[in-house]
Amino acid sequence: MTMGNAAGPTANGQACELELTLRWLQPGLYTAALRFTRPQDDADVRMIDTSPVKIDLQVLAQYKGDAVQYGQALSSMLFGNAEIRNGYDSAHNIAQERQLVLRLRLFISNNAPELHNIWWETLADPVDQSLLLMRDDVVFSRYLGSNDWRPLTPVRAHRLKVLVVICNPQDIGDYQHGNQSFTPADVPNESKLAATTFADFDYDLLAERGQATFSNIITKLRHGYDIFYLICHGALIDEKPRLYLENDAGDTDVVRGSELAVRLREMQHRPRLVVLASCQSAGDGSDLQEGRALTALGPRLLEAGVPAVIGMQGNISMASVAIFMPHLFQQLRLHGQIDSAMAVARGQIRQRADWWMPVLFMRLKGGALWYGNSASNGGSFHWDALLTDISGDHTVLVLGPGLAEGIIGSSRDIAARWADHYGFPMAPQQRDDLPQVAQYLAYSRNRNFPLEQLRKHLKKKSAANTAMNYRWTCATQKARIIRWPNWSAWSASRCAKPMRHRVRRKTFTASWRACPLPPT
Repeated sequence: MTMGNAAGPTANGQACELELTLRWLQPGLYTAALRFTRPQDDADVRMIDTSPVKIDLQVLAQYKGDAVQYGQALSSMLFGNAEIRNGYDSAHNIAQERQLVLRLRLFISNNAPELHNIWWETLADPVDQSLLLMRDDVVFSRYLGSNDWRPLTPVRAHRLKVLVVICNPQDIGDYQHGNQSFTPADVPNESKLAATTFADFDYDLLAERGQATFSNIITKLRHGYDIFYLICHGALIDEKPRLYLENDAGDTDVVRGSELAVRLREMQHRPRLVVLASCQSAGDGSDLQEGRALTALGPRLLEAGVPAVIGMQGNISMASVAIFMPHLFQQLRLHGQIDSAMAVARGQIRQRADWWMPVLFMRLKGGALWYGNSASNGGSFHWDALLTDISGDHTVLVLGPGLAEGIIGSSRDIAARWADHYGFPMAPQQRDDLPQVAQYLAYSRNRNFPLEQLRKHLKKKSAANTAMNYRWTCATQKARIIRWPNWSAWSASRCAKPMRHRVRRKTFTASWRACPLPPT
């Protein structure tokens, strides 16, 4: 295989997807399943249903002093299975023919948790033994599911909010992991790095003595942050992760990782990305125990409903983090694709010994935390011209799915609120399906009931939108909103009556680009 110049998912929103599932069969032996999906194809191709693959953890442990040799040994075990090798080659060739990225997702079953300790990010290319995840045309994540029923879809790009927490208890030296004592965090340098990394974000910092308490962290997160960036020491106690936070006096408070997962699960608005960074050192990152503890927390947070978690498989050096993190979040601001951003950022530290330590856990099939460019300031779109045309009855507006959520709210939220209020009796996965809930209300009350409730909701939303200027209000008053099955809403001015009749008779499709919010 050669390096391809594929147009990545950040460029056109498309990628070929290959999902590898591993399940425990017996000690040292696992079953593999391989599933492939082409872009814009709802059907999956099952390349492998069940095929045995041997993974010897003891052999891999012998190579932990050399990440490259470790990855080559892992590659020989995984791709030593001819079916997996052929499936990967076929998927990669199809992606190259279409000049697309191959999105490789690894799904580890709950009955094989020991596989999370493997350094999958070191995996070598089965052809030339080069670093597979340093390729331009392959992006990788560890994919997990969740018992959380709430829908998980990309949100519109906006000014992103970040909570940065730096934990540095004054008595941290009294605690140990293995035979080594914890070292104090370098708070000034960590704070400086956060200021550099999140210069273009809205970020809050908890770094003063006694601020990084569990209670303060949870209280802040309830305000609705997009990204939670946590720097703290961690340890595995009885194979369960612990976090070394602070109490009000600035001393150490050991918190169970499961407690953080529970509190995040309870939140209505959880961070879309959690970064678990061990307290950095000036060394080479050879201490792996602390990183393993924080990495073990990643799957638990995904089970709690967090879309994506980044952990470190070791005590990564500050020098590497200072390169990796700014590139990661710069890419996220541009396109919102977390797996693609990880690939770019990892490539920036490929010459460093700890290049393999960043690991991505993800629940997102498409890898998108949000859509659009959060770095856009809206200066290129002329809202005044559009508002003039609407006010003068010269424009027909077509609003696609999600485009009006910032004004009227999402259909999922409306459906969930009605389902709770009126006792919707169907399956939990249907509670955020507005047509299903509306049909129930029309049957249990009367056919006009859901329409009247929707009108009340829109009136409340309209009254709350005081930031809209007078011209925008006049323009919307001159438009009719007609519900349409394939669209969130269709808005037409009175002069466009022939157009309305044509649209009613047949499906109307169009493409558009996301625009910034109207001026206030």
